[in-house]
This record gives sequence, C-alpha cells and structure tokens, in this order.
Amino acid sequence: MKKTILKSLGQFAFIAMAFLSFLVDAQTPKVRIDNTTPRQKITGFGGFVCSPQFAYDHMTPAEIEKMWGTNSEAGYNIMRLYIPTTKANWSVALATAQKAQSLGLIIFASPWSPPAEWKTNGNDAGTYNGVEGFLKPEHYGDFANYLNDFVIYLRNNGVELEGISLQNEPDYVVEYTGCT
Repeated sequence: MKKTILKSLGQFAFIAMAFLSFLVDAQTPKVRIDNTTPRQKITGFGGFVCSPQFAYDHMTPAEIEKMWGTNSEAGYNIMRLYIPTTKANWSVALATAQKAQSLGLIIFASPWSPPAEWKTNGNDAGTYNGVEGFLKPEHYGDFANYLNDFVIYLRNNGVELEGISLQNEPDYVVEYTGCT
C-alpha cells in the first residue's frame, strides 16, 4: 500500500513538474523583431458609427474631430458606414458619409439587414418573435441592386466608398437590426 501511494505521489510530482516547466516556458516567449523588412501595411484604425451620431448631432463637432480624422487625438481614419434598411433613410447615411469624407476618412459601408419585406421574418430584426430573418432567395437580385443603388446614391452626392460588405455579422443571430 505504501509503495502504491509513494509511486502515485512520484508520478504526480513528475507530471506537476512537467506541467509547471511548460508554464514557465510559456511565460518567457522569445520574440524576434525585424523592422527592416515590411511584412504588412496597416492602413489605419477606426470603427463603426451609427449614422445618426453624425447626422443628428449626438456627437458635438468637437467630439467628432477629437475621434475622427488624420489630425484627431484618437487618429481614427477608417469608418464603417451603416446602410439603412430603407431608401427613405439613405439621406441620414449620406450626411454621415459627407462628414466622414470631409475629415479625410476611408469609408466602407455595411448593411445590417435587407429591407424587411425581403426577409423570412418580415422585420428588420435578425430574430423577431423567435423567427430568424433570412434574405429570401427570390430577393437576392433585389438586394444586390439595393446595395449597388446605395453606392450610386452616395457617388451622385459626392461620396466615394472604399468598399462595401454584403452583411454585418452574418453568422450571428441578433434581436436588433440584422440578418442571418
């Protein structure tokens, strides 16, 4: 019995030492930095702005200029622009995009949801009354045209996008504006 206990304690001690030595090695990584050979280019930093923050003055001009633009304190130079779910609200996104462009920002746009009538749950929300909202296959072309029309609308009003995505958080089921 004593031999079994001693043998077990010895095995435990060996495993514990091996594990702890692994942790010590993991805590002291070796990093080699070669700043003479560029590997990638960082275009900038930024984030998402809900269009009304710029359009409806939820941020003061001083707050906007503190966060956004090449000469700002935060240095945010990339903006992800929200594409509204109805053409009637595109002017709100336009106001934000125009302000962003005036600050010299790189702008790309992202829809959160197609128009509600093109979705399986009939609502802007990703999930409504327990029903997930998917884009109906018969509206794939309509949605492609909708996104293209948004790009043209901005361009006709003096705003050029750097890019556009197909969907915000496509694999994430949400109760706010979204599409799975």
